[in-house]
Parts: sequence; C-alpha cells; structure tokens
Amino acid sequence: VAAQPVPERLPVPSSAEAALARAQRLQSSGRLHDAMDVLEGIRHGDPLRPRADALRGTIQRQLLESANAIRPQ
Repeated sequence: VAAQPVPERLPVPSSAEAALARAQRLQSSGRLHDAMDVLEGIRHGDPLRPRADALRGTIQRQLLESANAIRPQ
C-alpha cells in the first residue's frame, strides 16, 4: 500500500494579521473609529506593530481632516 501524500496545510494568519486586515477593511469603508479600536489589539513588540502604527497615523490624519472640514470657518 502506497503512502498517501500529506496535504499541504494552509497558513493560519496570526491574530495581529487578522486585526490589521480588519482595520484596513474598516478604514476603507469609512469606519475610522472602529478601525482604531481594532488596532489597539496589536501588541507592542509584534512584528506587525510598525504597520499598525503607520495605519493608525493615516487614520488619525483622516479623522483630523474630517474634523477640520466640519468646523465652520
């Protein structure tokens, strides 16, 4: 009886990868505050933390721009 080949396992994303992807989806749909909340779940020291911080900065700029656009002049 020939041995059956072991099927390749699909990589499982880390919780940080899942959080970053979710935050990006929320940002692209305009749910900026929700995206910021999701990014809080990515811990300091995680390899994806720099990307999360960069996205956080982008979202903060978007929030400031939208606040400035609403402010009467």
